[in-house]
This record gives sequence, C-alpha cells and structure tokens, in this order.
Amino acid sequence: MLQTFYEKHKKACLIVAGILVALLLGLYLSALYQPGYWYLDTFLAEQEDGSFAASDAYGSYHLKVDRADDCASVTFSIDDLTKEYLITGTATGEDVHIYEADTLVFHGHKVRMSDSEYMLMGYDGYETGGIYIFANNTKPDPEELLPSYSTLFHWASSDNAETRGEPVMLLLIIFLCIILALDVVFPDLFFTLRYRHYVTGREPSDWYRTGQIFGRFIMVIAIFICMVRSLYPF
Repeated sequence: MLQTFYEKHKKACLIVAGILVALLLGLYLSALYQPGYWYLDTFLAEQEDGSFAASDAYGSYHLKVDRADDCASVTFSIDDLTKEYLITGTATGEDVHIYEADTLVFHGHKVRMSDSEYMLMGYDGYETGGIYIFANNTKPDPEELLPSYSTLFHWASSDNAETRGEPVMLLLIIFLCIILALDVVFPDLFFTLRYRHYVTGREPSDWYRTGQIFGRFIMVIAIFICMVRSLYPF
C-alpha cells in the first residue's frame, strides 16, 4: 500500500522528504557544532551572556569564565553551591596557582599525557585528575560533583569552547545519506550494477523490492544512530 502510494505521488513524496531532511540536517548541525564544554555526562552549552549551563539527574550546573593574559577567574555552581576560583599560569602551565576564595589550594604545573590530553601535577606530587564514582540510585552531594583542578585549568586556559559533537561522524552519515538517496531516486540502480552481467531484460522481483524497502529502513536507523553517537561521543 505504501509502495503504491509512493509510486502515485512520487514527486510530492520526494519534495516533502527533502524538506524534512533539510530541517533535520539544520537542527543536527546546529547541535553538533554548539559551543560549550562536556562535564561528567552532560554538555554545558554556551548561553547568550557567554556563560555555560546544563542540568542532569545530579543537579543544575552553571559555569562562568573570565580570562586575562596569564590568569582566569572561574565561577562554578551546582544547584545552590557556588565556588569561585582564580587560576594563574594559564599561558604556559609551568607555574600554576589555584585559589579558592583567596585561599591557595593548588600549586603545580601541567603534565601532558598525550597529544590532546594533560593534567595538573602538584609540586608535592599531588595528581589532580578527577575520578567520579557514584552509587546507583544515590544522588551525590554537590561537593562530590565539583570539578577537579585539571578541569578548572582546562576551562581557564582554553582559548575557545569545545563543540558538542564529533564532526568526524558526518563522513559516515553523508555516505549513508548518499546511498539512501540514490536507492530512492533510482530504485533499479544497485540491482543493475550488481546483476547487469547475469540477467538480460529482467526487472527486480517482489522479493528484491521487499528487501530493498527493509534495507532502506535499516539505513535510516543507522543514520539516526550515527547522529546520536556523534552528539554524545562518550
């Protein structure tokens, strides 16, 4: 029935599908390149005033960063708990001081772990990488959700915010969309390419058409999975 309806109104169906795809693509790209920072399992999205905010099952987060030449002030809130930090040494990471409410809480330097990852190491040997372990169905206290010193330094020293998603997934999504579009617009294309040396003057069978519809459905599901995966890269 759906196949018959599509064949009778093919042009209108393709126009509607094109409009829906364009709208979905616009929303997807807007979310993919949305500026902000990932924190725990949530994305702190940039707000109109330049701050960053988000919420999850643990609470509501708010981040404000004000940078200068070699220092930055960071204000981080979880629900009603607010912490203010001053981080110095952000330009080089060689002599980093972190003050919380005018009290020195860290003195150390940046240690590179890989080409894209680093952490702070105190001159007393104290490591500042954050590890969060929460019991199931137990909401942690806001104090347990505070960012590590390495995270604070990352926010303070970043010239630009991160983006929400992984743009590299676009390559796979574009590839799947091209295959799907070709299969819909030219339904006999892949049958001809695959079997042109084995059949003469024959059309695809009903079994092939049924499998073709099922394959399109699977491809649409795969595209949506790739979209979700690219927006939630962890």
